[in-house]
Amino acid sequence: MSNTSMFLMIVSHTPPWIWALLAGLVALGLLQARSRSVTLRRATALPLALIGLSLYGVFSSTGGQPVALLAWTLAVAVAVALHHALGIPRGVSWNVAAQRFRVPGSWAPLLLMMAIFCTKFIVGVMLVVNPGVREQLGFAVGSSATFGLLSGSFFARALVLWQLARRSAPTRVGTQGSFAA
Repeated sequence: MSNTSMFLMIVSHTPPWIWALLAGLVALGLLQARSRSVTLRRATALPLALIGLSLYGVFSSTGGQPVALLAWTLAVAVAVALHHALGIPRGVSWNVAAQRFRVPGSWAPLLLMMAIFCTKFIVGVMLVVNPGVREQLGFAVGSSATFGLLSGSFFARALVLWQLARRSAPTRVGTQGSFAA
């Protein structure tokens, strides 16, 4: 079978909801490219969802092999450490009174979402074409680490936002019950 025939077969046998998901992710990513004002809940919902779906992807594609889970965990930790070291995201501000972030637009979320989608799609195709690949160490570690790095980047962003909001929140001072900003 030629590469073109294989590609056409994969595309034609992909369920329609996958293409709808891709369109939704593109739309969501395009919205992220604009500066916006968001609540802490909204700013952290997508990263938390993606980290959960990423972990689910590791379980579903590798059967939850311990080495795969370790690779995923280490990759998430690397993504968080890199974001912390590089000071990402940049330009975010927290308005204590409004309880909202001002987030500058960025193409990075769209690129990350497309990378996650493509990784999940390729892993899915690989498992359909060759189900035995699930048991291969390289596949388990590689796919799990990729899921961890990509979703870990979103998770790292959520952690930074949560920390920014927490640092700016009123804290108790002394025993009189007064609050300082």
